[in-house]
Amino acid sequence: MPEDVNSFLGIESPSGAAPPPPAAPDTNSPYYGYGGWLAFFCIVQIFIVPVIALVYSALDGSALGSGSDSLDLFLVIEILGLLGIASFGVYAGITLRRLRPGAVKIAKTYLVVGLIWAAFKLFLAAAMLGGSSGDAVAAEEGKGLLQAIIGFAVWFSYFNVSQRIKATFPRTGTESAHIVPPSDMPPQGPGS
Repeated sequence: MPEDVNSFLGIESPSGAAPPPPAAPDTNSPYYGYGGWLAFFCIVQIFIVPVIALVYSALDGSALGSGSDSLDLFLVIEILGLLGIASFGVYAGITLRRLRPGAVKIAKTYLVVGLIWAAFKLFLAAAMLGGSSGDAVAAEEGKGLLQAIIGFAVWFSYFNVSQRIKATFPRTGTESAHIVPPSDMPPQGPGS
């Protein structure tokens, strides 16, 4: 991947050099910790998205055996993808909820994968299905892609500009290279 895409996603490229130490969270900030929109995102990912994925998977499963092999194959792929994306969303939500290092990168990756999945489903519906049923499925997948684009834009922006995210999950890598670890700090005070 090009370096600018990696930096946009917050992914550091392996260069062989030791990464700079991670920045410490700003625990004195009123925005530090789990709450606000971060809590909303986590609750949705951990509890609501899996239920929605199970409901849609059950609906897709009930449509299996329609007599069209291509539609059945599409539905199986969609069920597996829905369950996979929902599982990734639960993982992203849990890592954010537990304030784990790297949780923001996981959440951003989840958002990108979800957007790619929505685009792939539209392409797959157009390529695999024909006739009026194919047009109906493609129209639904087009709506799903539009929803995914809007969700991606909102949440990816949030993870890039939120004061809570900046205080709780400080950036690592080149952005934090200016932070001096405590053992390397020069002595302070009048006798030093």
